[in-house]
Amino acid sequence: MSRKIKKLSKVHDKVIKQILEEKQELINLLRDFMGVKLKKKDIENFNIEYKEKITFKTKLLDVVYKIKTEESFIVIEHQSTVDYKMGERMTENETALIGSREQQMENNKNRKAPVIYPIVLSTAKRIWDAPLTIIQEENNKYRLPVLTYPKYNVIDINKYTIDFLLENRTGIALEMAFEKIRNKRDLYYIIKKLKGFKKVNYWERRAMGYIVRGIEGILPFIANKLTEEEIEELKREMINILRKEGDYMSNFEEAFKKIVDEEAKKRMKQGIEQGLKQGIVQVAKQMIKNNFTEEQIELTTNLSKKEIEELRLQVV
Repeated sequence: MSRKIKKLSKVHDKVIKQILEEKQELINLLRDFMGVKLKKKDIENFNIEYKEKITFKTKLLDVVYKIKTEESFIVIEHQSTVDYKMGERMTENETALIGSREQQMENNKNRKAPVIYPIVLSTAKRIWDAPLTIIQEENNKYRLPVLTYPKYNVIDINKYTIDFLLENRTGIALEMAFEKIRNKRDLYYIIKKLKGFKKVNYWERRAMGYIVRGIEGILPFIANKLTEEEIEELKREMINILRKEGDYMSNFEEAFKKIVDEEAKKRMKQGIEQGLKQGIVQVAKQMIKNNFTEEQIELTTNLSKKEIEELRLQVV
């Protein structure tokens, strides 16, 4: 992985973490994508430190919330690629959380083991197909029982369309819509839709602020296809949307129209070329039936000798 991509990846993760550290955004995510009925007043941000197994460095879990009235925790990991070791990682996170709580509450005789709800927010380009738990095979030799490991939940952006996410009208859903961008057309489409909103709500504003500051990281798949001028223009467009001022019939809208027109022309050209090819094939077949020589067919249709031979087999 190049230094540039690593840098973009860090920016990317930081933006998502900043959004998820907003309590209301966490509530929005759980409500709209998992059906969880929590309110902002029910939870609090919670820092959990742990030591890595290999380096023994002290680290913080990504995003952790505690339900105030219970010894219950929500642990969220963001993944931009499918991680087939996520079962092990989540189990390690849960163990770290349990160990941390034991230290914090060692003098509390009535302490209970924490209940943990692990969640992966996947913004990978493909469907999340990693195991949801550690896979343990049955030991037939010694008849040891198969262990049951805790499972984690997945919120996968591949299951949602850009339109669905934009209609959700929350900051985290808007950020997820940007995560689905795979080309310039997607980018311009989202900007056009945002301009159509009569009002940008508070949480969308917060998310857009984070996105503007880390736009290169949020668009890792097309960042190398955008010029510096285009990136700056994108930032200006989003700031204009936030302010709800300026000329909305801008360069972005014209660029979006241009992309659509170019794609239509390309498809039309492909259709014409395909039609011409089919016509030439029909002419060649007719010439074969009328016993024209290979040279005559080649000269008339501009087909190769190999193509003519294949057509001759079809006619026979």
